[in-house]
Amino acid sequence: MHIVLVQLPFPILSEEPRHLSPPLGLAYMASGLKKAGCNVEIFDTVLEGYHQEWSFAGNSTAYGLDPETIATHLAECNPDIVGLSCLFSSQDVILRKVAAAIRDRMPKATIVCGGTHPTVFARQMIAEGLADFVVRGEGELAIISLTQALSRSGDFAEVSGLVWRQGSEILENAVSRIDLLELLPLPARDCMNLLAYSATGIMHGESRSDVPATTIVTSRGCPGQCTFCSIHPVWGHRFRAASADRVLTEISELYHHFGIRHLLIEDDNFTFDQNRAKRILRAISQHFPDLTWSAPNGVAIWRLDEELIQLISQTGCRRLSLAVESGCPDTLAQLINKPLSLDQVEKVVRLCRRHGVRTTAFFVLGMPGETRDAMVESMNFAARLDVDTLTVMNAVPLPGSPLYDTARINGFMDPDTPFVAFATRNPIMTTSDFDPAWVDGLARRTMVRHAARHPMAYFRRIVEKMQAAPVSTMRALFNFFIALLRSRTCNEKVSAVGSSNR
Repeated sequence: MHIVLVQLPFPILSEEPRHLSPPLGLAYMASGLKKAGCNVEIFDTVLEGYHQEWSFAGNSTAYGLDPETIATHLAECNPDIVGLSCLFSSQDVILRKVAAAIRDRMPKATIVCGGTHPTVFARQMIAEGLADFVVRGEGELAIISLTQALSRSGDFAEVSGLVWRQGSEILENAVSRIDLLELLPLPARDCMNLLAYSATGIMHGESRSDVPATTIVTSRGCPGQCTFCSIHPVWGHRFRAASADRVLTEISELYHHFGIRHLLIEDDNFTFDQNRAKRILRAISQHFPDLTWSAPNGVAIWRLDEELIQLISQTGCRRLSLAVESGCPDTLAQLINKPLSLDQVEKVVRLCRRHGVRTTAFFVLGMPGETRDAMVESMNFAARLDVDTLTVMNAVPLPGSPLYDTARINGFMDPDTPFVAFATRNPIMTTSDFDPAWVDGLARRTMVRHAARHPMAYFRRIVEKMQAAPVSTMRALFNFFIALLRSRTCNEKVSAVGSSNR
């Protein structure tokens, strides 16, 4: 059976440089399919069309190959199955256009969709005819079972997380998690040109094009209950980790076979199991002394002690992302549902500074129920936190998160808001406590305040991004400061109206 796995184009977000990372999830699926005897290709439409732009949904723009070009390429390959990976809800319209183009050019091909967005909207996608099958949750084992069912009996009842149409009825199988990650073969990175990714643009959270880099995932699942997080429908809440030996085997392959010298550890909780993390880092220090790494998704702050931070420093961590979320204890406990002590945050930041670990901190602003006073308190904490750089994101009700249900049920967002607008630099929620413009203005001013205290760190970060992707970085900076000026003007007008009313 011939299968082509497709990474879809990404929308261009006005204040974020373009990024380009290997589609690791597709590489995992390709590895299992190859082992099962299938002929598998990975078609990364972002890599192939990184410098191309095309318009969709009115004034939105995407980068990567356009739908017709994608469909033409696939028609030439003539696969039995086309797998479409849709990681983000902002790709919803892109997915629809690509699927329609494939249907038009290849009416006999079987279309299978997976990823976070299809996991949440599986029944809707089947009802609308966008796909023949949707795999919810983890896809590595499910896609193998599906191909076997298609080539043999056509009985889909045992395929984990599968949603499909049978006559007039939409059927849905339960999702089962992969308990032992050791059972999965290493990702089929030989199906991708790894070096092209680090040479072309900015990977997730990194911005050097002079060092061969790639992504790695060593664990899945997050026990946290953060209300804005949308990853749980895919990975679940239970922490599952590959053993340290398995991780080091993968790192050895990347280092010796592919020439990788920088790792982006994409785990949601790399440091959750302290002993495992320490064992991995000690081995990196011993066997791969010139390897560097970063953790762009953030780490579990409450699992960091001085020994672990010292190991992080010794193993060439280029940047440690700390997911703080809020500088207001009530917001953390009651609205975000994250039991994190701000004293612990400050202690970890001091330890990182002491051991020379460069840090960035993530904050979220504009949660329903968050008052203006609470947001100001949070941003005052963020502005004085002694991290190297700061990112303040607007709370976005991502599909699959509890926040999405809260916003939809309570009318905190316009129900007609297109998914392409669901971006962290684009506030879309309004409550009786705040409006989006005020929240966005506070977020931007806080980042400027913090940059004024750490100018060299921000300058270094901007230079790195400029070297890797000059055009999109310049555009992102320009759009950020234009929006900052607009938010100040808007807030001044609001203050003036308030004063006249008094």
